[in-house]
Amino acid sequence: MSSNTNADIDISSGSLQPKSQNVVPINQLPLELLQSIFELASLSPVDPATPWRLLLVCKFWRVIVTSFPLLWTNIAIGNGSPNPDGFVDMGARSIFPVLMSYLRFSSLLPVNISVSIRGMPRHHSPLTRAHAGVLSHILRRLSHRIRTMTFTFDSWEFYGLLTEGLTHVQMPVLIQWTAEYVNGPLVIFNEGFCAKNLDCRFESTVLTAGTGRPHELVSRGIALYPNLWYLHLTSTPMSWDMFCPPNLIELHIHDLPPRYRPDAIQLAQILELSRDTLQILELSGSIFQDSALENVHTLKLGFSLAEELGGLFPELKVPALRSLEVNNLDRKSTWFDLAVTPAFQALAMFLPLHQLKHLRLDCITFHLPSNHLPNPGSGQDPVSLAFFKQLTSLTSLSLYSPDVVTFGCMNYSPDILPALQTLKISTPGVNYYEYILSFWQERARMPAFRMLEHLELTLPMCAEGRAEEFVLRKEVFAKRVVLDYQPDMHRSAWMLQDAEMGGDDVDEMDNAEIDESEDGSGEMDED
Repeated sequence: MSSNTNADIDISSGSLQPKSQNVVPINQLPLELLQSIFELASLSPVDPATPWRLLLVCKFWRVIVTSFPLLWTNIAIGNGSPNPDGFVDMGARSIFPVLMSYLRFSSLLPVNISVSIRGMPRHHSPLTRAHAGVLSHILRRLSHRIRTMTFTFDSWEFYGLLTEGLTHVQMPVLIQWTAEYVNGPLVIFNEGFCAKNLDCRFESTVLTAGTGRPHELVSRGIALYPNLWYLHLTSTPMSWDMFCPPNLIELHIHDLPPRYRPDAIQLAQILELSRDTLQILELSGSIFQDSALENVHTLKLGFSLAEELGGLFPELKVPALRSLEVNNLDRKSTWFDLAVTPAFQALAMFLPLHQLKHLRLDCITFHLPSNHLPNPGSGQDPVSLAFFKQLTSLTSLSLYSPDVVTFGCMNYSPDILPALQTLKISTPGVNYYEYILSFWQERARMPAFRMLEHLELTLPMCAEGRAEEFVLRKEVFAKRVVLDYQPDMHRSAWMLQDAEMGGDDVDEMDNAEIDESEDGSGEMDED
């Protein structure tokens, strides 16, 4: 047992302490900082007719914003972007004055576009189907300048309307495409939310063309996005018929509905074209055959059925693997733990776990009778223990909502995780407190255990005194301990709840306007 005087304790309750800053003249600030200030202060104008409030600051700032097109290359579009006094029939300048000014003053530089739309496309919404049609036409006209494209939405219909103009369109400078559906898998896997069912049937063919994969279509697909490096799709409708980027570095397919996942032939073609460049791969139940990815060092796997991972192995070979993330996509399922055993059996058999440096497990629950591990030497190890025994080079482990079996495997013997230096544990509920406390005590009392360099705990609402008591203990097994928690404002109610839960396991615009916005950078009015 070690004394807590040897540990560096850092407790954070989420409050931010003000820091003193030196005043620097605005004309001496780095361009990157000016750009950040510009983006923050130019959004959501009080009067849409005079959108540039920054022009009222000082003449130095006025010169800066009119002289540097780079300041205008990061464009944010949201529900408040349309001018409430504008009319679709009057064109894009009437509906989106701020957006059109950005396009005008960014000259011909590549632009980064971020679209965050919440809600369904209804006539009473701030951003309607007609607005989405105008935006889609703008994006089509800008396709040769779009460098990064980010969508955050909770309506597949909005996503389809906005991206319709980009279908079959070449985007030569596009390096990143990110699309995230924020409603989560409960909707896309048809487990409720009946009001959303119609919206979830909306099809999208963005980034694709054609209906087959003959050689000539693949060649056309390569030409569409020759410089696309990063693709992030989260719960997003997608058609893969002619998606053939040749130089992907990161491919993230996260929580996609089964009908929108690439089939074996499509995924094999995508991976084959990026065999020499792909470094990070995230799959959600995609199945393919005979793929050896020599440069992939990070693999992220999400699944809800064991068969989904079983279809990946042994065909998937990642000899350079250093980082692994395994994600439970169906966290409310009562039978998911039955899928963990065969899934992790495949991982332990076909992945080079002995060379892993980083591992993250999200909501992984192992199935064992009474949640008890067998005594050493009593027979064949369960899959969970066999998995942890292979992690001989692991230095960093992150656990979100770990179960009792996971803690038990980590404390099974000093030979488990011999190289571990950093441990991060996050919990979704206060009833995990006792599990972590028990793990803490057993780990610290284990003979010949190795002291961790860093232990980080992220807890939900926790009474302030109890949180500090948690880390200021005599049993210490880490040189640095960081506790981040949300202070509980109703201590007595929280303690009562904790006592009760302690036993649970828990349309169209004028082309002339777009051409005008790109042909000249223009000058702002002096007023």
